[in-house]
Amino acid sequence: MDYLIETRKIVDEVNKTLHRLGCPELIGKIKLEWNTRFKRKVADACYSRLRIRFAATLWPHMSEHARRNTIIHEVCHIVNRHKDGYKHSSHSYSWRSLMVKMGIQPNRCTDNIDTFALGISKRRKRYRVKCGCKDGTWIGQIQYNRMLKGTIYKCQVCHQRVEIYSKSQDIMVNLTNQLQDLLIGE
Repeated sequence: MDYLIETRKIVDEVNKTLHRLGCPELIGKIKLEWNTRFKRKVADACYSRLRIRFAATLWPHMSEHARRNTIIHEVCHIVNRHKDGYKHSSHSYSWRSLMVKMGIQPNRCTDNIDTFALGISKRRKRYRVKCGCKDGTWIGQIQYNRMLKGTIYKCQVCHQRVEIYSKSQDIMVNLTNQLQDLLIGE
């Protein structure tokens, strides 16, 4: 992908959006950057720095439609802050109304990119832990390591204390679940 050509396209879309939203004074003032560290978000905007950053790793895998929506989404954040200051949250009613004015649904910027298949991100290891729920719950690597060091967590569903299964308990839970699945399937 030629990032110089893409940057020119983005500048044109930013300027059109600023003009349509009634903020021509911001034309030429917003800095655009390519970020190679973004692995999940496709872009972000910062009004205090008048900057929009785009994910260099994800951008080539997005459709033209998703790219345009992302640009408008981020410009609306900057215009919202420019007009209203910090009195509203970033996805407030005023921001949503700017998106609707541009003819775009005020949704998350995503094109459902499988970052794992592209080799951009890794699959996260998950651990089954026990709580008051029938099948327990799952936690990530960081929470698991913290629990090993003594941190106490509560299940977000049943609000009971979460505990790590021992290896033998984990095997028994898996066998019990498999047996229940077989019985239900019959």
